[in-house]
Amino acid sequence: IRLSKAMASEYADKGVTINCISPGYFSTDMVN
Repeated sequence: IRLSKAMASEYADKGVTINCISPGYFSTDMVN
């Protein structure tokens, strides 16, 4: 995730969007 943030700030002025997909889930009432 940190690499995605660094790349996003570096390429933002060029109009490039960087996305990050993190596997896993958040523990919520719906998951339980």
